[in-house]
Amino acid sequence: MAGCLHPGGLDFTARLVKESELQPGAAVLDAGCGSGSTVEWFRENGYDVCGIDRNPEKTSAWMQQGDLRQMPYAAECFHAVISECTAFICGGTRTMLLECNRVLKQDGWLLLADVYFTEEQPLPCFFDGRPVTMEQWQQVLQDCGFTIEKIEDVSAAWKPFVIEQLWAGRTLEDLWGGCFADGQTGPSRYKPGYFLLWARKGANSNE
Repeated sequence: MAGCLHPGGLDFTARLVKESELQPGAAVLDAGCGSGSTVEWFRENGYDVCGIDRNPEKTSAWMQQGDLRQMPYAAECFHAVISECTAFICGGTRTMLLECNRVLKQDGWLLLADVYFTEEQPLPCFFDGRPVTMEQWQQVLQDCGFTIEKIEDVSAAWKPFVIEQLWAGRTLEDLWGGCFADGQTGPSRYKPGYFLLWARKGANSNE
């Protein structure tokens, strides 16, 4: 869908919400709201939603500019945080996830859609220490106080998304969010997968 800068578009948004059984009326934060398409989807489906982005395409009463690593919300005020293709490129994945934990109510949902790489292919290295493999994602989520309930590999959606973005004039380095470490070859060398992930704050965690 136009305006959705993540693979699977609103179909994946709906799948994340359906599997979590999040009910209309719940307070939801879209962390990395971009164009606002996901925010609008939540509003149309009866959720109490707001969005934050470093560079939102627009601002409104329910969408604002802000740093995902230091969000302007009170602790434990959301039933769910959704982040689609943002945690990987935000410039501080661990710090962002700790903020997501802070603003979530106990047992609240973290709904992620993002990229990962497997050791079957060359692994990129980034200055900002973001998680690259699925094992690294799982570890950082655990370290940030989340219990993973489900992971679904949806890598088939990545290739058509990239082709669409390249046709729109974006580059692979744009999609990776930059920050390649010294000595890395071109972005075209790396072949990511894509996942949907459902995690909850607190339950059975080490927090």
